[in-house]
Amino acid sequence: MTNSDKYIVELSRAAIFDDMPPEPYENTDWPYIYEKSNDQNMTALIFTAINKLPGDKRPDEQLYNKWRKKAFRKIAFAGKQFNEFRSMSKKVFDENIKIVGLKGIHIRNFYPTPEIRTMADYDILAKEKDIERIEEIFCENGYEVKKDIYGIIAGKENSYWEIFTSLKEEFAQEAEMYSDMIYDN
Repeated sequence: MTNSDKYIVELSRAAIFDDMPPEPYENTDWPYIYEKSNDQNMTALIFTAINKLPGDKRPDEQLYNKWRKKAFRKIAFAGKQFNEFRSMSKKVFDENIKIVGLKGIHIRNFYPTPEIRTMADYDILAKEKDIERIEEIFCENGYEVKKDIYGIIAGKENSYWEIFTSLKEEFAQEAEMYSDMIYDN
């Protein structure tokens, strides 16, 4: 692991805990950190920490401004994406169908600014008996829906859902026990 990789971890930690990040290492490779943050969908998260650094400790002005613009676009997109999540969840709930959000949907609430926890998709747990109606609801709202071995995958523009009926993909052993425990609690 390079010093730049270590610094990515430190910047992530500082952003998540709303702390002041440590000063960068000597010879910190800012272009590398920028590319890695983009590759890992962490642009806004890392920028949040970098923005707290004194001006002389940040990346050069051109890279800093490029990063800032991209981070704000990611934050705006995350807000729009989450509004779509709430809208579709309400439509499902209005049909008296219970779904449970998994992973990032809840983790985002622990961040100082939830929108810096950007997501590529929404992972959802639903009952097998409800999956056909959920599929209909998504189709009625312009989503392209594909069947998957573990449920359905629904996508529209920049909103992507993986709706599982089991956690077999996530838990190799006792998947049904975990599915029931999560769904029921």
